[in-house]
Amino acid sequence: MLAATTAEDLQRFWEECDRKQRLLERDLAEVMADKAACERLLSRTRPESKTASESVLYHAHILPSRLADCQTQMAAFRQIAIDSGGIVRVSEASRLVHAAGLSKGKVSSIASSIPKKFLESDEWEYMEPGTYRLVAHFDPTEGAPDEPTDRLGVDMPRLTVEFTPSSCDATDAA
Repeated sequence: MLAATTAEDLQRFWEECDRKQRLLERDLAEVMADKAACERLLSRTRPESKTASESVLYHAHILPSRLADCQTQMAAFRQIAIDSGGIVRVSEASRLVHAAGLSKGKVSSIASSIPKKFLESDEWEYMEPGTYRLVAHFDPTEGAPDEPTDRLGVDMPRLTVEFTPSSCDATDAA
């Protein structure tokens, strides 16, 4: 609202508007950065409606083309674990193995045989129903399943997303 009567009042009003504009532009930049980070994370999740072959394409950033070079299902499971931080989820692994052509059976029959294979092997550790951890991928002295070692010669990338408060926070509304 322009209520200035003198040149000094106009100058103060202009400076106040300029300050508000800079604050809004900064807040907008923060919101846009948060939105871009959310979009990146959402693009890396697979909706349940995807088919198995689409799932392989969708997870291309996690699973390199090396999965197609695996000669056995167990080698494919190891590769999936390495590419996903040491954790294998049976439902996803069965879809990927089937899509990679390492099994001619149904996805459900692959999924039902995976836990038995994992429990018979010393390489795998049961975490929770449908989830197993590749033991050789981690240093047992560390004790933390999220700290991969270089024993397998693989550098695991870390994704860090930092969200900053924006002008849309509830604390600003008061």
